[in-house]
Amino acid sequence: MKQLRQVKQLIFLSICFLSSISILSQNLNRNSSKEQLINYSESIKVKIKNIPTNEFQIYDELKWVTNEISILSDLKRSEDKNDDNNTKITGIKKQFDNYFENLEKYSCQTKDYSKVYTQFLTLITQIDNVLFSVDLDESNEWTNIQVALSPISQYRQGGFKQSDCEVFKKEMLGNNLPQLFDSLFLKINTETTKKIAEKKDKLGMVSIVETDLNNYKQTLLDAQSTVKTKEKLGNNLPIMILIIGGLSIVAFGMVRLFPESVMLEWVVSGQVIQFVTVMILLSCIMALGLSGLIGENTLGTLLGGVAGYVLSQGIGKSKSESK
Repeated sequence: MKQLRQVKQLIFLSICFLSSISILSQNLNRNSSKEQLINYSESIKVKIKNIPTNEFQIYDELKWVTNEISILSDLKRSEDKNDDNNTKITGIKKQFDNYFENLEKYSCQTKDYSKVYTQFLTLITQIDNVLFSVDLDESNEWTNIQVALSPISQYRQGGFKQSDCEVFKKEMLGNNLPQLFDSLFLKINTETTKKIAEKKDKLGMVSIVETDLNNYKQTLLDAQSTVKTKEKLGNNLPIMILIIGGLSIVAFGMVRLFPESVMLEWVVSGQVIQFVTVMILLSCIMALGLSGLIGENTLGTLLGGVAGYVLSQGIGKSKSESK
């Protein structure tokens, strides 16, 4: 018998282990898409309808869902960060507009003649960083700008001399660069607006999944409480039986305190047995009701049935005596 019990325990632990593996395979990913979140939400709704009844399985599910809520919070924080790309783009565009507006007026005869070139390099570096953040670093608009800028790439290697300043100005103003940058900024603004809309949709789905996970966790906690209550009642069952048995013996003993005629009438009519039976039933029903093991409707039905039985027995007795 001991070996059989050990085998059963081993089988049970194996089932729990396999179930935990299947649970872990359904984990959230911090890069989950909106479609994945929709499917994930549906799977949680299925879980809510199929709450486990085993204490170990409930514990595993609670551990899993707590971890999922933590991952979802990280995902929500990462998606909910303030996206300042629009602000950056607006600022950089203003700088480009001012640059091209003042480029023609710029004098190459000053000591800081190289400023016209270094300012442009700074602006290009800023816009390159923005393009990378919005995944437009390989767009056609940026490629056209790079092609137009290819003649001035020589200054990166040979250095920018004062004699190169006027040539640089002509190349910058003669290759339609202002128009090309306008097209690039328009593309960035369109893509950024699109990404913001997608992010809002995803955050809405994240909130739905968060609600589903919290509902599932609360349902698991309720199921865990029910299982613990059942276990507690099972452990206290011998004590309850002893108490009910003792009260029954006391009830029978108290009958002997009354006159013999009354005692015989109660015993012969079965009222003593009925009283003890009803008290036992009420005790059990109330214990199950207070522990939440039976619902409100079932509890009301059982109490109504017991009350109806008691009243019908009393009315029947009075009618028989009147005849």
